[in-house]
Amino acid sequence: MVYPDVPLTLIILLSLLPWLALAELFGEARLLDAIFKEYKKEARPCHNVSKSVQVSLGFTLTRLDALTWKDDFLSWNPSHYDNTKRVTVSGKTIWQPDLALDNSVGDIYNGDFADHFRVSIHHSGEILWEPGGTFKTTCEMGINAYPFDHQTCDIVFASWQYTQDQVNLTTIQDTISMETYAENGEWEIEFTQIKRAVWSSDSHPNDLFPEIVVTIHVRRRYLYYLVNIMLPCMMMSLLVLVIFHLPPDSGEKVSLGVTVLLAFSVFQLMIAESVPTSSKSIPLIEIYLLFFMGESTFSVAVSVLVLNFHHRMEYKPPPDWLRKIVLDWMARLLFMRRIKASATYPINVNIQAEKRGTDVIEKAVLNLESETGNTTDENIDSKQTLATNFKTFTSSHLSRLGEPVKPMQTEQNPHRIPEIQIHLSESKSESVHSLHNETPIEDMKSKERNHLKTCDSTRFEPGDHTSTRGLSPEVARSAVRLIRSIAAIDKISNGSYRDELMTMIRETYRELCQQRKDDELDAVFENEWKRIAKIVDRFFFIMTSVLMIISTIVVFCGMPYSNHD
Repeated sequence: MVYPDVPLTLIILLSLLPWLALAELFGEARLLDAIFKEYKKEARPCHNVSKSVQVSLGFTLTRLDALTWKDDFLSWNPSHYDNTKRVTVSGKTIWQPDLALDNSVGDIYNGDFADHFRVSIHHSGEILWEPGGTFKTTCEMGINAYPFDHQTCDIVFASWQYTQDQVNLTTIQDTISMETYAENGEWEIEFTQIKRAVWSSDSHPNDLFPEIVVTIHVRRRYLYYLVNIMLPCMMMSLLVLVIFHLPPDSGEKVSLGVTVLLAFSVFQLMIAESVPTSSKSIPLIEIYLLFFMGESTFSVAVSVLVLNFHHRMEYKPPPDWLRKIVLDWMARLLFMRRIKASATYPINVNIQAEKRGTDVIEKAVLNLESETGNTTDENIDSKQTLATNFKTFTSSHLSRLGEPVKPMQTEQNPHRIPEIQIHLSESKSESVHSLHNETPIEDMKSKERNHLKTCDSTRFEPGDHTSTRGLSPEVARSAVRLIRSIAAIDKISNGSYRDELMTMIRETYRELCQQRKDDELDAVFENEWKRIAKIVDRFFFIMTSVLMIISTIVVFCGMPYSNHD
Protein backbone atom coordinates (compact mmCIF):
# COMPACT_ATOMS: atom_id res chain seq x y z
CA MET A 1 0.00 0.00 0.00
CA VAL A 2 1.41 3.34 -0.99
CA TYR A 3 1.05 6.43 1.12
CA PRO A 4 1.38 9.38 -1.16
CA ASP A 5 1.68 11.83 1.74
CA VAL A 6 4.85 10.21 3.21
CA PRO A 7 8.11 11.13 1.51
CA LEU A 8 9.86 8.30 -0.22
CA THR A 9 13.21 9.14 1.44
CA LEU A 10 11.83 8.70 4.96
CA ILE A 11 10.41 5.35 4.05
CA ILE A 12 13.78 4.22 2.80
CA LEU A 13 15.58 5.35 5.98
CA LEU A 14 13.14 3.62 8.28
CA SER A 15 13.55 0.45 6.35
CA LEU A 16 17.34 0.62 6.56
CA LEU A 17 17.49 1.42 10.35
CA PRO A 18 17.61 -2.22 11.57
CA TRP A 19 20.36 -2.96 9.13
CA LEU A 20 22.34 0.07 10.34
CA ALA A 21 22.09 -1.06 13.99
CA LEU A 22 23.17 -4.51 13.05
CA ALA A 23 26.12 -3.08 11.18
CA GLU A 24 27.13 -1.08 14.22
CA LEU A 25 26.94 -4.17 16.38
CA PHE A 26 28.96 -6.06 13.96
CA GLY A 27 31.46 -3.19 13.85
CA GLU A 28 32.14 -3.20 17.70
CA ALA A 29 32.18 -6.96 17.74
CA ARG A 30 34.61 -7.02 14.87
CA LEU A 31 36.69 -4.43 16.76
CA LEU A 32 36.83 -6.49 19.93
CA ASP A 33 37.65 -9.60 17.98
CA ALA A 34 40.38 -7.74 16.19
CA ILE A 35 42.08 -6.13 19.18
CA PHE A 36 41.80 -9.13 21.53
CA LYS A 37 42.68 -11.76 18.92
CA GLU A 38 46.32 -11.98 19.88
CA TYR A 39 46.17 -9.92 23.11
CA LYS A 40 48.03 -11.24 26.18
CA LYS A 41 46.91 -9.54 29.39
CA GLU A 42 49.94 -10.87 31.31
CA ALA A 43 52.34 -8.81 29.15
CA ARG A 44 53.09 -5.19 29.83
CA PRO A 45 51.18 -3.02 27.33
CA CYS A 46 54.08 -1.52 25.43
CA HIS A 47 55.90 -2.45 22.23
CA ASN A 48 59.27 -1.35 23.60
CA VAL A 49 60.16 -3.61 26.52
CA SER A 50 62.65 -1.08 27.87
CA LYS A 51 59.97 1.53 28.13
CA SER A 52 58.12 2.07 31.40
CA VAL A 53 54.32 2.09 31.50
CA GLN A 54 53.13 5.44 32.84
CA VAL A 55 50.18 4.94 35.21
CA SER A 56 48.52 8.10 36.50
CA LEU A 57 46.30 8.13 39.59
CA GLY A 58 43.61 10.65 40.53
CA PHE A 59 41.90 10.88 43.94
CA THR A 60 38.84 12.34 45.55
CA LEU A 61 38.32 12.32 49.29
CA THR A 62 35.82 9.51 49.15
CA ARG A 63 37.44 7.17 46.64
CA LEU A 64 40.22 6.38 44.22
CA ASP A 65 38.93 8.46 41.36
CA ALA A 66 40.71 7.16 38.25
CA LEU A 67 43.67 5.26 36.89
CA THR A 68 44.91 5.98 33.38
CA TRP A 69 47.63 4.40 31.29
CA LYS A 70 48.29 3.63 27.63
CA ASP A 71 48.05 0.17 26.17
CA ASP A 72 49.91 -0.02 22.84
CA PHE A 73 48.16 -3.27 21.92
CA LEU A 74 44.66 -1.84 22.25
CA SER A 75 44.65 0.91 19.61
CA TRP A 76 42.77 1.01 16.29
CA ASN A 77 41.65 3.21 13.45
CA PRO A 78 38.02 4.22 14.06
CA SER A 79 37.28 4.53 10.33
CA HIS A 80 37.87 0.79 9.88
CA TYR A 81 35.28 -0.07 12.49
CA ASP A 82 32.37 2.16 11.61
CA ASN A 83 33.94 5.14 13.39
CA THR A 84 33.99 3.36 16.82
CA LYS A 85 36.25 5.44 19.07
CA ARG A 86 35.67 3.83 22.48
CA VAL A 87 34.69 0.51 23.89
CA THR A 88 34.02 -0.69 27.45
CA VAL A 89 35.20 -4.09 28.58
CA SER A 90 35.63 -6.02 31.79
CA GLY A 91 38.71 -5.29 33.84
CA LYS A 92 39.61 -8.96 33.83
CA THR A 93 40.26 -9.01 30.10
CA ILE A 94 43.11 -6.48 29.96
CA TRP A 95 46.37 -5.82 31.71
CA GLN A 96 46.10 -3.84 34.96
CA PRO A 97 48.82 -2.41 37.16
CA ASP A 98 49.38 -4.43 40.33
CA LEU A 99 48.30 -1.57 42.57
CA ALA A 100 48.48 -2.52 46.25
CA LEU A 101 47.47 -0.62 49.39
CA ASP A 102 50.70 -0.76 51.32
CA ASN A 103 49.36 0.19 54.77
CA SER A 104 46.10 -1.72 54.48
CA VAL A 105 44.44 -3.20 57.54
CA GLY A 106 43.40 -6.32 55.61
CA ASP A 107 44.60 -7.60 52.23
CA ILE A 108 46.89 -5.32 50.27
CA TYR A 109 44.98 -6.25 47.10
CA ASN A 110 41.31 -5.41 46.92
CA GLY A 111 39.90 -7.89 44.40
CA ASP A 112 36.38 -6.49 44.58
CA PHE A 113 37.03 -3.26 42.73
CA ALA A 114 39.40 -5.00 40.29
CA ASP A 115 36.80 -7.53 39.19
CA HIS A 116 33.51 -5.68 39.31
CA PHE A 117 34.38 -2.37 37.65
CA ARG A 118 34.78 -2.14 33.86
CA VAL A 119 37.43 -0.20 31.98
CA SER A 120 37.04 2.18 29.09
CA ILE A 121 39.39 1.83 26.08
CA HIS A 122 39.98 4.75 23.74
CA HIS A 123 40.98 4.18 20.08
CA SER A 124 44.41 5.73 20.82
CA GLY A 125 45.08 3.03 23.42
CA GLU A 126 44.33 5.21 26.48
CA ILE A 127 42.79 3.18 29.30
CA LEU A 128 40.49 4.75 31.90
CA TRP A 129 39.69 2.71 34.98
CA GLU A 130 37.44 4.10 37.71
CA PRO A 131 37.41 1.48 40.46
CA GLY A 132 35.32 1.63 43.62
CA GLY A 133 35.42 0.02 47.02
CA THR A 134 36.38 0.69 50.61
CA PHE A 135 39.99 1.01 51.68
CA LYS A 136 40.90 0.42 55.32
CA THR A 137 44.28 1.72 56.34
CA THR A 138 46.21 2.11 59.56
CA CYS A 139 46.85 5.56 60.97
CA GLU A 140 48.90 6.08 64.10
CA MET A 141 47.23 8.77 66.20
CA GLY A 142 49.05 11.08 68.55
CA ILE A 143 46.78 11.86 71.49
CA ASN A 144 49.13 14.10 73.43
CA ALA A 145 47.03 17.19 72.76
CA TYR A 146 43.61 15.52 72.92
CA PRO A 147 41.02 17.03 72.42
CA PHE A 148 43.01 19.75 70.66
CA ASP A 149 44.88 17.21 68.57
CA HIS A 150 45.80 17.23 64.89
CA GLN A 151 46.16 13.95 63.05
CA THR A 152 48.08 13.17 59.87
CA CYS A 153 47.12 10.01 58.01
CA ASP A 154 48.90 8.55 54.98
CA ILE A 155 47.39 6.26 52.34
CA VAL A 156 50.14 4.51 50.39
CA PHE A 157 49.47 2.95 46.97
CA ALA A 158 52.46 1.06 45.58
CA SER A 159 53.39 -1.11 42.62
CA TRP A 160 54.04 -4.39 44.34
CA GLN A 161 55.78 -6.39 41.56
CA TYR A 162 56.89 -3.92 38.92
CA THR A 163 59.85 -1.65 39.49
CA GLN A 164 59.77 1.95 38.39
CA ASP A 165 61.63 0.93 35.22
CA GLN A 166 58.68 -1.22 34.28
CA VAL A 167 55.70 0.67 35.71
CA ASN A 168 55.94 4.25 36.83
CA LEU A 169 53.21 5.67 39.07
CA THR A 170 52.41 9.36 38.71
CA THR A 171 49.65 11.66 39.97
CA ILE A 172 47.04 13.57 38.03
CA GLN A 173 46.78 16.37 40.65
CA ASP A 174 48.78 17.49 43.69
CA THR A 175 45.83 17.60 46.11
CA ILE A 176 42.71 15.58 46.74
CA SER A 177 39.52 16.84 45.16
CA MET A 178 37.00 17.99 47.81
CA GLU A 179 33.96 18.10 45.52
CA THR A 180 32.25 15.05 46.99
CA TYR A 181 33.21 15.76 50.62
CA ALA A 182 30.49 16.25 53.26
CA GLU A 183 31.68 18.05 56.40
CA ASN A 184 32.16 15.96 59.51
CA GLY A 185 31.04 17.13 62.95
CA GLU A 186 34.12 15.78 64.73
CA TRP A 187 36.96 16.33 62.26
CA GLU A 188 37.97 19.20 60.02
CA ILE A 189 40.25 18.62 57.04
CA GLU A 190 42.99 21.22 57.04
CA PHE A 191 44.91 20.21 53.94
CA THR A 192 45.70 17.27 51.67
CA GLN A 193 48.74 16.35 49.64
CA ILE A 194 49.64 13.77 46.99
CA LYS A 195 53.25 12.96 46.26
CA ARG A 196 55.28 10.28 44.56
CA ALA A 197 57.95 8.27 46.34
CA VAL A 198 60.01 5.11 45.84
CA TRP A 199 60.79 2.25 48.13
CA SER A 200 63.07 -0.77 48.04
CA SER A 201 63.17 -4.06 49.85
CA ASP A 202 66.02 -5.17 52.05
CA SER A 203 66.65 -8.22 49.88
CA HIS A 204 66.93 -6.18 46.64
CA PRO A 205 68.02 -2.67 47.54
CA ASN A 206 68.74 -1.76 43.91
CA ASP A 207 65.18 -2.44 42.79
CA LEU A 208 63.16 0.72 43.31
CA PHE A 209 59.40 0.43 43.43
CA PRO A 210 57.19 3.46 42.87
CA GLU A 211 54.46 4.46 45.29
CA ILE A 212 51.91 7.25 45.67
CA VAL A 213 51.49 8.70 49.17
CA VAL A 214 48.19 10.45 49.86
CA THR A 215 48.44 12.62 52.99
CA ILE A 216 45.35 13.90 54.82
CA HIS A 217 45.82 16.34 57.70
CA VAL A 218 42.78 16.66 59.97
CA ARG A 219 42.03 18.57 63.16
CA ARG A 220 39.55 17.57 65.84
CA ARG A 221 36.71 19.98 66.47
CA TYR A 222 37.05 20.64 70.21
CA LEU A 223 33.87 22.66 70.87
CA TYR A 224 32.05 19.57 72.14
CA TYR A 225 34.85 18.72 74.57
CA LEU A 226 35.25 22.34 75.64
CA VAL A 227 31.59 22.69 76.57
CA ASN A 228 31.00 19.24 78.05
CA ILE A 229 34.33 18.54 79.75
CA MET A 230 36.66 21.51 80.02
CA LEU A 231 34.21 24.14 81.28
CA PRO A 232 32.63 21.85 83.92
CA CYS A 233 36.14 21.01 85.13
CA MET A 234 36.95 24.70 85.45
CA MET A 235 33.73 25.38 87.34
CA MET A 236 34.37 22.47 89.69
CA SER A 237 37.88 23.75 90.27
CA LEU A 238 36.30 26.87 91.77
CA LEU A 239 34.67 24.60 94.35
CA VAL A 240 38.16 23.49 95.35
CA LEU A 241 38.88 27.13 96.23
CA VAL A 242 35.58 27.40 98.10
CA ILE A 243 36.78 24.61 100.41
CA PHE A 244 39.43 26.93 101.82
CA HIS A 245 36.85 29.66 102.53
CA LEU A 246 34.40 27.36 104.27
CA PRO A 247 34.52 28.02 108.06
CA PRO A 248 35.97 25.13 110.06
CA ASP A 249 33.07 25.27 112.52
CA SER A 250 30.61 24.43 109.75
CA GLY A 251 31.86 20.84 109.65
CA GLU A 252 31.54 20.58 105.86
CA LYS A 253 35.07 21.27 104.61
CA VAL A 254 36.07 17.64 104.19
CA SER A 255 32.65 16.62 102.83
CA LEU A 256 32.77 19.28 100.11
CA GLY A 257 36.31 18.26 99.14
CA VAL A 258 35.37 14.58 98.83
CA THR A 259 32.30 15.48 96.75
CA VAL A 260 34.39 17.52 94.31
CA LEU A 261 36.92 14.69 94.10
CA LEU A 262 34.18 12.21 93.17
CA ALA A 263 32.90 14.58 90.47
CA PHE A 264 36.38 14.76 88.94
CA SER A 265 36.53 10.96 88.97
CA VAL A 266 33.31 10.77 86.94
CA PHE A 267 34.73 13.14 84.33
CA GLN A 268 37.90 11.09 84.14
CA LEU A 269 35.86 7.98 83.32
CA MET A 270 34.04 9.88 80.57
CA ILE A 271 37.32 10.97 79.01
CA ALA A 272 38.82 7.48 79.28
CA GLU A 273 35.93 6.08 77.24
CA SER A 274 36.36 8.58 74.40
CA VAL A 275 40.15 8.64 74.15
CA PRO A 276 41.88 5.97 72.01
CA THR A 277 43.58 3.37 74.14
CA SER A 278 47.30 4.03 74.16
CA SER A 279 50.13 3.77 76.66
CA LYS A 280 52.60 5.77 74.62
CA SER A 281 51.34 9.16 75.74
CA ILE A 282 48.87 10.80 78.10
CA PRO A 283 46.28 13.19 76.67
CA LEU A 284 46.52 16.83 77.67
CA ILE A 285 43.01 16.85 79.06
CA GLU A 286 43.84 13.82 81.22
CA ILE A 287 46.81 15.67 82.68
CA TYR A 288 44.60 18.71 83.25
CA LEU A 289 41.96 16.62 85.00
CA LEU A 290 44.49 14.66 87.05
CA PHE A 291 46.00 17.96 88.16
CA PHE A 292 42.61 19.14 89.41
CA MET A 293 42.03 15.80 91.12
CA GLY A 294 45.40 16.18 92.82
CA GLU A 295 44.46 19.68 93.93
CA SER A 296 41.15 18.42 95.26
CA THR A 297 42.89 15.64 97.18
CA PHE A 298 45.41 18.14 98.49
CA SER A 299 42.62 20.49 99.60
CA VAL A 300 41.03 17.67 101.59
CA ALA A 301 44.36 16.96 103.30
CA VAL A 302 44.83 20.66 104.06
CA SER A 303 41.28 20.84 105.42
CA VAL A 304 42.05 18.01 107.81
CA LEU A 305 45.19 19.86 108.94
CA VAL A 306 43.27 23.12 109.38
CA LEU A 307 40.53 21.38 111.36
CA ASN A 308 43.21 19.81 113.53
CA PHE A 309 44.67 23.23 114.30
CA HIS A 310 41.30 24.92 114.73
CA HIS A 311 39.87 22.36 117.14
CA ARG A 312 43.09 21.71 119.04
CA MET A 313 41.93 20.93 122.60
CA GLU A 314 45.25 20.10 124.20
CA TYR A 315 45.47 23.57 125.76
CA LYS A 316 49.17 23.86 125.27
CA PRO A 317 50.96 26.59 123.31
CA PRO A 318 52.06 25.97 119.70
CA PRO A 319 55.72 25.05 119.22
CA ASP A 320 58.18 27.87 118.67
CA TRP A 321 59.05 26.71 115.15
CA LEU A 322 55.38 26.66 114.19
CA ARG A 323 54.90 30.16 115.56
CA LYS A 324 57.93 31.39 113.68
CA ILE A 325 56.87 29.86 110.37
CA VAL A 326 53.14 30.58 110.48
CA LEU A 327 52.59 33.57 112.74
CA ASP A 328 55.67 35.43 111.53
CA TRP A 329 56.82 34.42 108.03
CA MET A 330 53.57 33.25 106.46
CA ALA A 331 51.59 36.11 108.01
CA ARG A 332 54.10 38.59 106.60
CA LEU A 333 53.90 36.93 103.18
CA LEU A 334 50.09 37.11 103.17
CA PHE A 335 50.01 40.71 104.44
CA MET A 336 48.17 39.60 107.54
CA ARG A 337 48.72 41.00 111.02
CA ARG A 338 52.04 39.59 112.08
CA ILE A 339 52.80 38.53 115.66
CA LYS A 340 56.41 39.20 116.51
CA ALA A 341 58.51 36.80 118.47
CA SER A 342 58.46 39.06 121.57
CA ALA A 343 54.67 39.25 121.43
CA THR A 344 54.06 35.54 121.15
CA TYR A 345 54.51 35.05 124.89
CA PRO A 346 52.08 37.45 126.55
CA ILE A 347 50.91 34.76 128.93
CA ASN A 348 53.91 34.82 131.24
CA VAL A 349 53.51 38.53 131.80
CA ASN A 350 49.83 38.11 132.56
CA ILE A 351 50.57 35.35 135.02
CA GLN A 352 53.01 37.57 136.88
CA ALA A 353 50.53 40.42 136.94
CA GLU A 354 47.87 38.10 138.22
CA LYS A 355 50.17 36.86 140.95
CA ARG A 356 50.92 40.42 141.96
CA GLY A 357 47.19 41.12 142.11
CA THR A 358 46.66 38.06 144.29
CA ASP A 359 49.42 39.18 146.63
CA VAL A 360 47.78 42.57 146.99
CA ILE A 361 44.46 40.99 147.99
CA GLU A 362 46.13 38.59 150.40
CA LYS A 363 47.98 41.44 152.09
CA ALA A 364 44.74 43.35 152.39
CA VAL A 365 43.01 40.32 153.90
CA LEU A 366 45.86 39.87 156.37
CA ASN A 367 45.51 43.48 157.36
CA LEU A 368 41.83 42.89 158.04
CA GLU A 369 42.66 39.81 160.06
CA SER A 370 44.90 41.85 162.32
CA GLU A 371 42.26 44.50 162.86
CA THR A 372 40.01 44.67 165.92
CA GLY A 373 36.28 44.99 165.94
CA ASN A 374 36.23 48.77 166.61
CA THR A 375 35.72 51.15 163.73
CA THR A 376 38.71 53.46 163.83
CA ASP A 377 40.20 55.71 161.20
CA GLU A 378 42.94 53.16 160.67
CA ASN A 379 40.36 50.48 159.87
CA ILE A 380 38.61 52.80 157.47
CA ASP A 381 41.93 53.56 155.75
CA SER A 382 42.67 49.85 155.54
CA LYS A 383 39.30 49.19 153.93
CA GLN A 384 39.80 52.03 151.52
CA THR A 385 43.25 50.68 150.63
CA LEU A 386 41.72 47.25 150.05
CA ALA A 387 39.01 48.68 147.83
CA THR A 388 41.49 50.78 145.86
CA ASN A 389 43.90 47.89 145.32
CA PHE A 390 41.16 45.54 144.30
CA LYS A 391 39.61 48.10 141.99
CA THR A 392 42.96 48.47 140.23
CA PHE A 393 43.40 44.72 140.06
CA THR A 394 39.90 44.08 138.72
CA SER A 395 40.07 46.92 136.18
CA SER A 396 43.27 45.55 134.69
CA HIS A 397 41.78 42.08 134.26
CA LEU A 398 38.48 43.33 132.90
CA SER A 399 40.31 45.44 130.35
CA ARG A 400 42.19 42.34 129.21
CA LEU A 401 38.87 40.60 128.80
CA GLY A 402 37.63 43.38 126.57
CA GLU A 403 34.86 44.23 129.08
CA PRO A 404 34.05 47.83 130.01
CA VAL A 405 35.31 48.67 133.45
CA LYS A 406 32.36 49.76 135.58
CA PRO A 407 32.97 51.93 138.60
CA MET A 408 32.10 50.47 141.96
CA GLN A 409 28.68 51.71 142.92
CA THR A 410 28.62 50.67 146.54
CA GLU A 411 29.17 54.18 147.80
CA GLN A 412 27.24 56.01 145.04
CA ASN A 413 24.19 53.74 145.20
CA PRO A 414 24.01 51.94 148.53
CA HIS A 415 20.77 50.30 147.56
CA ARG A 416 22.51 48.18 144.88
CA ILE A 417 24.56 45.99 147.20
CA PRO A 418 25.83 42.73 145.71
CA GLU A 419 24.10 39.58 146.73
CA ILE A 420 27.07 38.15 148.55
CA GLN A 421 27.40 41.28 150.65
CA ILE A 422 23.69 41.19 151.48
CA HIS A 423 23.88 37.53 152.39
CA LEU A 424 26.97 38.08 154.47
CA SER A 425 25.33 40.98 156.21
CA GLU A 426 22.34 38.83 157.00
CA SER A 427 24.64 36.09 158.18
CA LYS A 428 26.53 38.50 160.36
CA SER A 429 23.32 39.83 161.81
CA GLU A 430 22.28 36.31 162.58
CA SER A 431 25.67 35.59 164.05
CA VAL A 432 25.57 38.67 166.28
CA HIS A 433 22.08 37.78 167.37
CA SER A 434 23.23 34.24 168.05
CA LEU A 435 26.09 35.48 170.20
CA HIS A 436 23.70 37.51 172.33
CA ASN A 437 21.49 34.43 172.73
CA GLU A 438 24.51 32.27 173.51
CA THR A 439 24.07 30.06 170.45
CA PRO A 440 26.85 27.44 170.13
CA ILE A 441 29.68 28.49 167.87
CA GLU A 442 29.38 25.23 165.88
CA ASP A 443 25.87 26.10 164.75
CA MET A 444 27.00 29.55 163.68
CA LYS A 445 29.93 28.12 161.72
CA SER A 446 27.73 25.55 160.05
CA LYS A 447 25.22 28.21 159.00
CA GLU A 448 27.93 30.48 157.66
CA ARG A 449 29.61 27.70 155.72
CA ASN A 450 26.33 26.64 154.17
CA HIS A 451 25.58 30.24 153.33
CA LEU A 452 28.98 30.77 151.69
CA LYS A 453 28.61 27.56 149.71
CA THR A 454 25.19 28.70 148.56
CA CYS A 455 26.57 32.07 147.50
CA ASP A 456 29.50 30.50 145.73
CA SER A 457 27.39 27.94 143.89
CA THR A 458 24.83 30.60 142.98
CA ARG A 459 27.24 33.15 141.61
CA PHE A 460 29.93 30.88 140.13
CA GLU A 461 28.49 27.75 138.58
CA PRO A 462 30.39 25.70 136.03
CA GLY A 463 27.68 26.28 133.47
CA ASP A 464 28.00 30.04 133.82
CA HIS A 465 31.73 29.87 133.42
CA THR A 466 31.83 27.57 130.46
CA SER A 467 29.08 29.43 128.67
CA THR A 468 31.60 32.05 127.60
CA ARG A 469 34.62 31.29 125.49
CA GLY A 470 37.98 31.75 127.15
CA LEU A 471 38.07 34.04 130.17
CA SER A 472 34.70 34.48 131.82
CA PRO A 473 33.87 38.04 133.02
CA GLU A 474 31.49 36.49 135.58
CA VAL A 475 34.49 35.01 137.35
CA ALA A 476 36.08 38.42 137.83
CA ARG A 477 32.77 39.98 138.90
CA SER A 478 32.22 37.17 141.41
CA ALA A 479 35.63 37.94 142.85
CA VAL A 480 34.71 41.63 143.08
CA ARG A 481 31.53 40.87 144.97
CA LEU A 482 33.39 38.45 147.22
CA ILE A 483 36.05 40.95 148.22
CA ARG A 484 33.54 43.73 148.71
CA SER A 485 31.89 41.59 151.36
CA ILE A 486 35.09 41.67 153.40
CA ALA A 487 34.13 45.11 154.64
CA ALA A 488 31.36 43.58 156.75
CA ILE A 489 33.61 41.12 158.54
CA ASP A 490 34.69 43.60 161.18
CA LYS A 491 31.16 43.47 162.60
CA ILE A 492 31.68 39.86 163.69
CA SER A 493 32.84 39.90 167.25
CA ASN A 494 33.93 36.28 167.57
CA GLY A 495 37.62 36.13 166.72
CA SER A 496 37.94 32.41 165.92
CA TYR A 497 34.91 32.44 163.67
CA ARG A 498 36.16 35.59 162.06
CA ASP A 499 39.53 33.95 161.35
CA GLU A 500 37.89 30.89 159.88
CA LEU A 501 35.60 33.02 157.74
CA MET A 502 38.57 35.01 156.49
CA THR A 503 40.34 31.77 155.57
CA MET A 504 37.29 30.59 153.65
CA ILE A 505 37.06 33.91 151.81
CA ARG A 506 40.75 33.79 150.94
CA GLU A 507 40.52 30.21 149.65
CA THR A 508 37.42 31.03 147.65
CA TYR A 509 39.13 33.97 146.07
CA ARG A 510 42.18 31.88 145.25
CA GLU A 511 39.97 29.33 143.54
CA LEU A 512 38.31 32.10 141.55
CA CYS A 513 41.64 33.56 140.51
CA GLN A 514 43.03 30.15 139.61
CA GLN A 515 39.95 29.37 137.56
CA ARG A 516 40.20 32.72 135.83
CA LYS A 517 43.88 32.18 135.12
CA ASP A 518 43.25 28.72 133.65
CA ASP A 519 40.44 30.04 131.49
CA GLU A 520 42.59 32.87 130.22
CA LEU A 521 45.48 30.57 129.40
CA ASP A 522 43.16 28.15 127.60
CA ALA A 523 41.62 31.00 125.63
CA VAL A 524 45.01 32.38 124.59
CA PHE A 525 46.22 28.97 123.46
CA GLU A 526 42.97 28.30 121.63
CA ASN A 527 43.10 31.66 119.86
CA GLU A 528 46.69 31.04 118.80
CA TRP A 529 45.80 27.66 117.30
CA LYS A 530 42.81 29.17 115.50
CA ARG A 531 44.95 31.97 114.09
CA ILE A 532 47.48 29.39 112.85
CA ALA A 533 44.62 27.49 111.18
CA LYS A 534 43.36 30.67 109.52
CA ILE A 535 46.80 31.62 108.17
CA VAL A 536 47.44 28.08 106.88
CA ASP A 537 44.03 28.08 105.18
CA ARG A 538 44.71 31.45 103.55
CA PHE A 539 48.19 30.41 102.41
CA PHE A 540 47.04 27.23 100.67
CA PHE A 541 44.07 29.07 99.14
CA ILE A 542 46.41 31.52 97.42
CA MET A 543 48.85 28.77 96.43
CA THR A 544 46.08 26.62 94.94
CA SER A 545 44.63 29.60 93.05
CA VAL A 546 48.00 30.40 91.50
CA LEU A 547 48.56 26.77 90.50
CA MET A 548 45.12 26.55 88.90
CA ILE A 549 45.69 29.69 86.86
CA ILE A 550 49.11 28.48 85.72
CA SER A 551 47.81 25.02 84.79
CA THR A 552 44.93 26.48 82.78
CA ILE A 553 47.28 28.78 80.90
CA VAL A 554 49.68 25.90 80.20
CA VAL A 555 46.85 23.72 78.87
CA PHE A 556 45.52 26.34 76.48
CA CYS A 557 48.99 27.44 75.41
CA GLY A 558 49.80 23.80 74.66
CA MET A 559 47.06 23.61 72.06
CA PRO A 560 48.59 22.86 68.63
CA TYR A 561 47.43 25.59 66.28
CA SER A 562 47.48 25.19 62.54
CA ASN A 563 48.39 27.74 59.92
CA HIS A 564 44.71 28.48 59.40
CA ASP A 565 44.45 29.67 63.00
